[in-house]
Amino acid sequence: MARALDQQGASFELHYLCRSSGRAAFFDEMSTAFPSQVRLYTDDQPPQFDAVTAFSGATADTGLYICGPQGLIEALENQALELGWAHEQIHYELFNRSDSLTHESDNRFEIALIDTDTVIHVEADETALEALMRSGFEVPCSCEQGVCGSCLLEVVDGLPDHRDMFLTEQEREENSRFTPCCSRSLSPRLTVRLP
Repeated sequence: MARALDQQGASFELHYLCRSSGRAAFFDEMSTAFPSQVRLYTDDQPPQFDAVTAFSGATADTGLYICGPQGLIEALENQALELGWAHEQIHYELFNRSDSLTHESDNRFEIALIDTDTVIHVEADETALEALMRSGFEVPCSCEQGVCGSCLLEVVDGLPDHRDMFLTEQEREENSRFTPCCSRSLSPRLTVRLP
């Protein structure tokens, strides 16, 4: 994500919270590539993370992306909300989902790709992402559990069955995007636009 933002010329900061510097995966690589944007905070040495400082200066088009254990995510999300961030600006990715989706009642459906006139059959025992990749289409993805939003696709027609943890309730009601890694379709066909 940092590399993609850097290539786009977008500004960003990475605040890396970890128990100790020895457990900070990829920190050396990240701090070398982006020395002014990456900050490490560990439990065993100062400085300690300060949400007021880190979350200040946000504008309406600033996004906050949090990845980590559920307790950390909830604490940081609450701090951001108290500091005036809107729910729509906050996105998070859990290390693992605490819920488990059942697939017993999943039905087969179709995904139509608006820019290619292609129709792909999504079987009951596969995800829309798997069906797209099986058909030779590349879709950016990361967690494949509906928590990061990397695979988000624009919905042109049809009614998604939202099963993700990324979209807000308002975004789900709009039905204009869906996560093919875990969400399905309530309509027989879902027409989407690939990125």
